[in-house]
Amino acid sequence: MIIYTVITEENCPVPDQEVVDSRFKYICLHSVEVEKKYPWNYVKIKKENNELYTYAKYKILCPFEESFFVDAKLVFTNTFYQICENFYNYDIVVNKHSHRTSFLDEVVDWLILPVFRYEDAIEYIQDVKNMGYPFMSGNACLTNLLYRKNVNDFNRVWWMNWLQFKKRNQLSFYLADFYTSKKVLYTAQDCVRVFKHQPPRWTNSEMREYNLKKLVCFQKDLQKMNIEYKFNYEALLTRGFNFVV
Repeated sequence: MIIYTVITEENCPVPDQEVVDSRFKYICLHSVEVEKKYPWNYVKIKKENNELYTYAKYKILCPFEESFFVDAKLVFTNTFYQICENFYNYDIVVNKHSHRTSFLDEVVDWLILPVFRYEDAIEYIQDVKNMGYPFMSGNACLTNLLYRKNVNDFNRVWWMNWLQFKKRNQLSFYLADFYTSKKVLYTAQDCVRVFKHQPPRWTNSEMREYNLKKLVCFQKDLQKMNIEYKFNYEALLTRGFNFVV
């Protein structure tokens, strides 16, 4: 079985893996020079367009028929090796998000950071609504740990949807899940731990006030589209809001 990661940015922090299993081959695909660490086998890849595009292409369009993708900043726990064989009964296994629980929770996060413009978000939601997508499906993921087996059709749909914004990949993952009807497990198991957290993108009160106004407008626009949504307090708390919108 293959475990692989992708590195396309200089100085990406790569931790030592504390637990290694001989059943797996560890492959690091990299477009930049990286510090070589055990147990990874290093394979150089060509940079295409930019770092994010290259990273997304090799992550989403998985080059292996069956594999685990893992973010380079993650460390496998003993739990992963103990339960990973339970994953093989599924087409796809992905890490369930600890705070966000739906497609719209993810959209809210994209607005807060921001990942895309407000106008684009509203137009996107309307398009997705017209497709019949179940917004409050109860699933949200991280995609930092991802098992896939013979799902090239899923990967292609995921990629085509990612190309719309060329930003983060969760929303396009949900649409690929919806379109292809694969057997997907959103696992809450503590299989990995983060070696290095990303710093907050913003903390000042002026930005929080701006985002609050944006979220109020967002809820009103959802109501106009006859979409019911309650803000996820726990998810908002991770972005600096200490009140219910």
